[in-house]
Amino acid sequence: MELCDPTGQNALHLVVLNNTTRNVREFLRLQEMKELVNEPNVEGDTPLHLAINNENYKMVRKLMATECVDLRTKNNKGLTALDICTAILIEKLSLKVFVLADSLAMCSSMTMVFLLILAMVGDPAFLRSAIFYSKNLLNIALFGTLVAFVTGLCTVISPKSEWLAIIVVVIGSSVPFLIKFLHWKSSTL
Repeated sequence: MELCDPTGQNALHLVVLNNTTRNVREFLRLQEMKELVNEPNVEGDTPLHLAINNENYKMVRKLMATECVDLRTKNNKGLTALDICTAILIEKLSLKVFVLADSLAMCSSMTMVFLLILAMVGDPAFLRSAIFYSKNLLNIALFGTLVAFVTGLCTVISPKSEWLAIIVVVIGSSVPFLIKFLHWKSSTL
């Protein structure tokens, strides 16, 4: 028989809420505790729901490692733990920028390809203008791809690894300069 507080929090809920990741591994080795992994509180939240709500991904990993977590368990709002995780990500500005930049890159690339295919069967004057416009579309696609790459990684990098996000931004931002440098180098040969 498990003991709960008035809000339906059992021992594992409290471990998650108090962010005691250091002791949770030993705690979850006990069979009695593994049985609490899928137990809801009065709001229907399991310990996994709470860990995701608190963006405690170390705790999420430890709970998932028990292999008895039911990802289909819904809380009183009808949300699974994965639904909550998705909701947290969609609120991030970096994910919104990623989606827009990725869409821009894809549309620019596709337009450029179709423009060049049409130019191959058209008259030579159209080919010259198609190459001019394609170069601009390629630059837009490159910029969009770089922004999408950097913001996509920043979306999934933990705030505790901010240094990694900074390195990704610096490396991603260096690509246009590298392209300019290589273009300049090849023109001086």
